Amino acid sequence: MKRSLTALTFCIAVAFPAVASANCWIEAGDRYNIDPVLLQSIAHVESGFNISARNYNNDGSYDVGLMQINKLHFPRLAPFGITEKSLLAEPCTSVMVGAWILAEFIQRVGYNWEAVGAYNAGVGANRKTARNRYIKKVARQYRHLKTQDGQRQVPQVIPVKSQSTVVQ
Repeated sequence: MKRSLTALTFCIAVAFPAVASANCWIEAGDRYNIDPVLLQSIAHVESGFNISARNYNNDGSYDVGLMQINKLHFPRLAPFGITEKSLLAEPCTSVMVGAWILAEFIQRVGYNWEAVGAYNAGVGANRKTARNRYIKKVARQYRHLKTQDGQRQVPQVIPVKSQSTVVQ
């Protein structure tokens, strides 16, 4: 029985390497004291849960992966062994990095919707309209996920490697 379960788990991991486990959301939430459903809401708005999403911005930068990590963060991530490629190939790494970035904004402005808006639009005064627009999208998705009365399907994120890279 144990062998069958191990084989089944392996087959699922091989067949669906781009999907992520609920543990990724929970581990990132626990590590950075952020509601995992909020992280899922951000991922839904950012990428539609598309781990290979790549979006180009008007300022010439681009965002990659499930949590749409901006290329401006790549130099800060490099010392941890996190690359653009790993953000695209390892959904759990993207979730953990997204939580880390959001946690930085939470430290700056508090655990509130402004921090969520800053995740997408930064904290500059000239970005208030963009922040507010983003806050509305994420808040709508968050309410939707929270009110599905236990019927919610947790987005799955199975790491490609046996362990995801963690930002400390």
